[in-house]
Amino acid sequence: MNFTETVTPTPIAGACGTGSTTQTVVLAAGSSTIDDFYTGMTIGFAGTGGAQQGEIVKYVGSTLTATLAKPIVTAPVVTATTYTIGTNVLYMPNSNFSASANTSASIYFNVDGVKHVLLGARGTVSFDLSPKQIPKMKWKFTGLLGTVSDSPQANPATNFTGWQVPVTVSTANTTDISILGYNAAVIEKLTFDIANTVAYRQTLGSESVLITDRKPAGSISLEAGTLATKDWWTPVKAATTGAFCIKHGQTAGNIVGFTAPQMQLTDPKYSDSNGVQMLDMGIIFQPFGAGGNDELRICSK
Repeated sequence: MNFTETVTPTPIAGACGTGSTTQTVVLAAGSSTIDDFYTGMTIGFAGTGGAQQGEIVKYVGSTLTATLAKPIVTAPVVTATTYTIGTNVLYMPNSNFSASANTSASIYFNVDGVKHVLLGARGTVSFDLSPKQIPKMKWKFTGLLGTVSDSPQANPATNFTGWQVPVTVSTANTTDISILGYNAAVIEKLTFDIANTVAYRQTLGSESVLITDRKPAGSISLEAGTLATKDWWTPVKAATTGAFCIKHGQTAGNIVGFTAPQMQLTDPKYSDSNGVQMLDMGIIFQPFGAGGNDELRICSK
């Protein structure tokens, strides 16, 4: 899939610095000076202002300033408000498309008693976070066909100790939504795709499946409303880019957040849903930082 995994094994804590607001937080001295180091992570507050939390959609290392997906109720007070960035695992796409540098999968599956083996498999993944259903990850693999036989294949030992019961996409479970800085979108459908380009390649002396490119994109259907409420047409015409964020799950250990520092809405079309006017638009996720590889951040926490 060409993702890089970064583990934050212990919580990161500190006192809020001078200049914090309801949507920007200045972290403590000694915090990372790397831009977007904390982007995609959840930050919680305690002390003055009470218990609050938010999703980080941007981080400027030179000023130690984190921007939240949506404003919190009370601005942090310097030294009197503390923060904690919890343990998490962050996944980001990478552009190392060399076959030798990438891992691949061996997939075994049984069809009516016939065992199939797929070797050197690589692929792509898409996500569906549409309401009233359990969110889904849909995988698509291409591989080299190995041995096909009637040989019995014992099922592997399984351990579901760490399995988390999924929760449906809903107003209660799915929060911190930000689309180009707007927090009040009413969404009916939301899907996005890493869209890796997967190619089968055969030459004299070699045969492999490669990931050669990616073009992360998606689609969204939301209530159109009036322009006074939210004008979506102007940012589409101007090719405006901005942050995207959505968090699903509210219990630690069963939360996943999706953050894109630079998304663009495209190709708006009207549709109808039970008599409600909807606006269907495409989404493009673009690289943001100097090093790229940050079109979409997936953070488990």
